[in-house]
Formats: sequence, C-alpha cells, structure tokens
Amino acid sequence: MTVAPGQVYRSLSKRHHPVDGAIRIKVVGRPNTDPGGWRFGKVDIVTITRDGREIRRRAIEMSQLHDSGTTRDGRPRRTGYVREAATGQGPKGLKSETASVTEEPQP
Repeated sequence: MTVAPGQVYRSLSKRHHPVDGAIRIKVVGRPNTDPGGWRFGKVDIVTITRDGREIRRRAIEMSQLHDSGTTRDGRPRRTGYVREAATGQGPKGLKSETASVTEEPQP
C-alpha cells in the first residue's frame, strides 16, 4: 500500500457520534521510511471537520491506514482508517481530496 499526501481516510471505529459520522483524516506529510529514524513508520495527518477544515495535526503509525475495510480473511476491520474511494464523495457532499478525474483528449 502506498501512502501519499492528500489521501483521505475514514475511521473504522464505532465510537464516533451518530450525527457526525465517521472521523475523516487527511495525510499531509510524506511517510517516514528511514529505518532507525525517530519517527520511523509514521505519517503526519490532520482531522477533517464536517465543514472541511483541517484541524489537529499529528503523527500516526502507517499500519493504521488500510486500502480495504476487510482483512485478508474477508472479515470487517474494527480499528484503523480505510481509504475513501477515489471517486467518492465525503459526508455532506465534501469532495474527497483523493478524487482524480482523468479525461481522455477529444480528437
């Protein structure tokens, strides 16, 4: 799995408030993959509020970020963050930062 700045993830935890929905985070820094470094295996993220503001910058372990909401065995994950679909809309119609539109040139 490749982690890159701009990717948006949502929490898999069931501990969020029912009105607010799942917590969304955005990767804002490059992963630190330098072995022996102070922040090895971590990446900087921010929380995205319902109105789209970026708050609470912090570092988390890259092992908490997942491409799929299921494990290898097909069971649903219960912890961590799952990457939002590349073409998906976030809550309240907020466009995901990972959305990419690829248009082929018209002749």
